[in-house]
Amino acid sequence: MARILRNMRSMRSMKKIRDILIKSLISLGLIGIHPLLAGPVSPTPSQPVLLNQIVAIVNQSVITQRDLDLAVLQISAQAQANGMTLPSKVALEKQALKQLIFDKAALALAQQNQITVTHAEMQSAMAELASNNHMTTPQLLQTLATEGVTAKDYETTVRTQLIIRKQEQQMIAGSILITPQEITDYLSAQAAHPGPHGLYEVQHILLALPNHPTPAEIAKTKAKAELVLQKIQQGLSFSTAAIQYSDSGDALKGGDLGYETLQNLPTLFAQEIPNMKPGQVIGPLEDANGFHLLKLVAIKTQTQGTPQDLRRQAEQALFQQKAMAALETWRSQLLAQCYVDILVPDLQMAEFAHHETSLDPTAQSAS
Repeated sequence: MARILRNMRSMRSMKKIRDILIKSLISLGLIGIHPLLAGPVSPTPSQPVLLNQIVAIVNQSVITQRDLDLAVLQISAQAQANGMTLPSKVALEKQALKQLIFDKAALALAQQNQITVTHAEMQSAMAELASNNHMTTPQLLQTLATEGVTAKDYETTVRTQLIIRKQEQQMIAGSILITPQEITDYLSAQAAHPGPHGLYEVQHILLALPNHPTPAEIAKTKAKAELVLQKIQQGLSFSTAAIQYSDSGDALKGGDLGYETLQNLPTLFAQEIPNMKPGQVIGPLEDANGFHLLKLVAIKTQTQGTPQDLRRQAEQALFQQKAMAALETWRSQLLAQCYVDILVPDLQMAEFAHHETSLDPTAQSAS
């Protein structure tokens, strides 16, 4: 009974905060109410035009329609530049919203931890991004402007991602330890199973499991992974499937992990990739985070280095493996601890359905 009363008080508290947030932002003229929430209204000549609206509430902040539209615009521009086919508008909006929810939660935690980005770091990151696209920074900004992305919006996005990257590094850096014996064991295992020394371009889809999943949840997630694999086998491009279905942080890049050595890929992936041919898709592969689908895109040959090089590469590979697993775990834990209320019915997602009634909206205990 006491637990039920606590939950009831928590629900009332969350609804109160939600109402305060909405009313405050409306009074400041920063947003409007989503038309689905406002009820039937007969338009009149004097009725104000809706410029923005709340799409979701994350803890004590909001995601507006403009935030979502901008995220979709940036994702679409990047995907089209990389030759990727986009999924449906709703699927794209859901994936963009999922990323925005994570960004809001991570930024709130970063603010608590007083993580900031300097002007020099911003300039360096923007120059690197421009260089990766074979442009100068002014040229990149001009290109983005033609797609409808302003310089201010782009700088905000870059700053957000830099802060989140620092937060991620802070969360996992102290938890990853690589011992000399692990390096030796890793090299011994590689020597026992020799394979081609090369760089592998891999794409990845994760169908994530919740924390402490039940057998029914595991079976449901596996079935979803098998359904996605079937869609890919029937002609859906892997990139589009990643954008539409993947729960991984690389989903909006089409699941692209880039070129990596086997040593730098998670052990689960590295065990399968040597047996794959370019273009082949396999899965579902299960680990603690969920079920994975893999696509081998291409292979580049690479020469072996000295014994010292091999030990250094092994250490980097072990760190990369542990870091990827730790990041996925931290990401899911952070989202699980958030108060999330998606206000637009078409954008609601099952993984957030319980968040608006079971969690304290003032909580940020992922640290």
